[in-house]
Amino acid sequence: RTLSRVVDELLEAEPPAAVLAAGRTEHPLLLDDLAALLDASIALLDARFEPERLDLAERLADWIERDHFEPHTGRFGLIAHDRPTVLMRPRADVDEAIPSGAATAVLGWIALAHRTGDADRLARARQAIDAVRAAVRESPAAHATWLRAQRRLDGTRPLIVVGGPGAEPEDWARRLVRRVDRDVLRVPPGLDDLPATLQAATTAERTRAWICLGRRCLAPLDDLDAVDAALDRETSAAGPA
Repeated sequence: RTLSRVVDELLEAEPPAAVLAAGRTEHPLLLDDLAALLDASIALLDARFEPERLDLAERLADWIERDHFEPHTGRFGLIAHDRPTVLMRPRADVDEAIPSGAATAVLGWIALAHRTGDADRLARARQAIDAVRAAVRESPAAHATWLRAQRRLDGTRPLIVVGGPGAEPEDWARRLVRRVDRDVLRVPPGLDDLPATLQAATTAERTRAWICLGRRCLAPLDDLDAVDAALDRETSAAGPA
């Protein structure tokens, strides 16, 4: 409900704003704000899959690309491109009191692309990471969120998509998500027009799980012990996520 209110009252404002005070919107929306909203929308999507949440995450990812990403440099501007001309458009590359807005946005792009199979979005994430490699090498402690993004881009963190009717898939998802080194997405039955792996999960006739690392997904498994064994094999081969 909180995220919905933010979308309705701040993102839909003209111009979009970052603060709602006494019924008035104030302060222009920055990259950091959009990146945090993208991160929150993906967390909510993983907590309970709903097509509307997927749509919101894709909308926020597209918004960041349209208003803050510079495709000719692979860099991000803190201020939207269409804001009035300023002497300098600051970047949002370095972790400070909060994580880097640019790196958080790229983490969101990667997470979303891994859930939807969007190769173009992954390519833009790679371009952004490549654009800051020199700065990351020079000062890794100030770019820890970029290092996380690089690890996620390499596809070492498994995403487990669980489908099937009844209560058993919910139990699988609860058991699988207990470890922090993986993401679990329970896709309910009866949905349409989803990306390929998610669509396969929503039409599964029995409880099944797909283990995906990056855009590579293993054959579906219908035994939870087999899922655990496959995860152990894949994660030990890939190294820490």
